[in-house]
Amino acid sequence: ITGSADGKARLWDIESGVVVQTYSGQTGSVNSLTFSPDGAQVLTGCSDASVKMWNTDNGLEIRTFTGHSNNVSTMAFSPDGKLILTGSEDGTANLWDVESGIAIRTFSGHRGGATSVAFSPDGTRILTGSFERAKMWDVESGAEIWTFQAGWVSSLAFSPDGKLVLTGSMDGTVKMWEVETGEEIQAFEAHIEVSSVAFSPDGTRILTGGIWDSS
Repeated sequence: ITGSADGKARLWDIESGVVVQTYSGQTGSVNSLTFSPDGAQVLTGCSDASVKMWNTDNGLEIRTFTGHSNNVSTMAFSPDGKLILTGSEDGTANLWDVESGIAIRTFSGHRGGATSVAFSPDGTRILTGSFERAKMWDVESGAEIWTFQAGWVSSLAFSPDGKLVLTGSMDGTVKMWEVETGEEIQAFEAHIEVSSVAFSPDGTRILTGGIWDSS
């Protein structure tokens, strides 16, 4: 699945490289997207502040989630597919009920916008990153659990077992944090700026993308 500045998202067949479905209906650039856990829906976030859910197979719009006032830059489905989390340059992250399309909760305090979001593997906690730090929240109560002083966070992730958090920042650092204590346990410096981080499926390795100094 790919998003584009023409306001469309396109689903591609990997084997043939052919576009098999086009999702049209947003008026800005599609800057974030994700599949539901079962692959039956596609979620797209746009610079026009809209969030739309689509049927993967027929390309029909299922629902529009309205509540952000600026570019929707990041999004994630909960592991059970019942909730979605969206982050926007309006400084908020919204938690939505998929079935009703209603915003259950808004997480505020992200100066400059929410840059990255993630659900824990068990769906009980979420991460939100911003231009100055990352925060962990309890999904049910909305209470803040930890603040990670990670700088301008461009990307973040939970480990597969949910015990660790990985943050990547524009200052070039990648940091690993313990979920239970909120403490930094390891730091990696390999980039000038970090744009993306991820854990391997078994949790034994991490992958980082960014700008690095070739000299």
